[in-house]
Amino acid sequence: MNKLRRLRSLSPEMAETLRLAGVQGIFWAAMAVGNYQTVYLQSIGFPATDFGLLNAIACAVAIFAMTFWGTVSDRIGSVRKIVILTLTLGCGLFIFVPLIPTGQSYSTLLFLILIPIINFFRVPMSPFVDNLTVRNCAEHRLNYGMIRSSGSLLFAIAGVITVNALIPAAGVPSTFWVMGIVMIPAIVLTYFCFEPQSGKRVKKSAAGAGVLLKNYAYMAFLIFAFFFQMAAAFEGNFLTYYMADIQIDTVNLGLILSVRAMMEIPFLFFIGRLRRYIKMKYLIMLSAILMATECLCFCFLVNSLPTILPRFTALATVHFSARARTISMSLHPWSCVPRRTACSFPWRKSPAFSATCSAAFCLTPSAAKRSMA
Repeated sequence: MNKLRRLRSLSPEMAETLRLAGVQGIFWAAMAVGNYQTVYLQSIGFPATDFGLLNAIACAVAIFAMTFWGTVSDRIGSVRKIVILTLTLGCGLFIFVPLIPTGQSYSTLLFLILIPIINFFRVPMSPFVDNLTVRNCAEHRLNYGMIRSSGSLLFAIAGVITVNALIPAAGVPSTFWVMGIVMIPAIVLTYFCFEPQSGKRVKKSAAGAGVLLKNYAYMAFLIFAFFFQMAAAFEGNFLTYYMADIQIDTVNLGLILSVRAMMEIPFLFFIGRLRRYIKMKYLIMLSAILMATECLCFCFLVNSLPTILPRFTALATVHFSARARTISMSLHPWSCVPRRTACSFPWRKSPAFSATCSAAFCLTPSAAKRSMA
């Protein structure tokens, strides 16, 4: 009875902290379970070249999706409704991927059509969940690092459970529908979260896109987002193919990403203090440098699972810095538009290209400095 009274006496800020932590935790737990689309495609014999074509189509859809959902969010004046809609449709449609016929002459065509359609709803999920969290944290003075760390913790736990229990018992196809089930509580919690006041309805501007295109800081940030996300897409989309090349079981992807997620937590807790001493623009530039280092380590130092895990652990700062990038991009959802435009090239040794792209942006500090000031 006393516990119930205490829960009722929670301040609105504390209650919102718990709701947002629940949304982040459950959302990333579900994403950890559903992180096996590439592994599934490999298991049915989907070649890397066709996967590159699939990414090319998905990229075009993703660009349109981010623009579309960002515009809809502004027009209706609600971030929360877009989160609920994209989570529901993105996960609901994702369940049907294993039901696409395989081994037929038309199977590849079906995948090339249906997966991009599903991505129209899936791609905006993470940016909008972070958008909702960051805006509410800013408006109600909540601790973003603590809230976001719940996502990293449950991602790691769910990843280990998926690798060691779910996949051995039910196979990789089961991850698609289990993800949908796990996501349901996150959708319900989102409904009870505060609607950010900064998300009020926006009228169409007569100035159009011309004003933004003349904004140097805006354009510099778009260039950064383009190169960084292009590199991240190469690493994320082709990591399992690289693992297969060096004889690592691709099912261990969940274990690798769980280690990465656990390494985020300490930095998330201290991100507030670090921001007092290090400007955001420098943290974001550092993330590109460290990501390039990580990918180069993949190319030249990794040849087995025991050698790949220390690279993720030693370079965990990459993902802390990536969270800094996420904060900035969540505050400006329009900057996510070009995030996957150039990830379609079917290069098997993608980490090398990731390193090149990351390093390329590091050579333009003046642009980053102006855009993050």
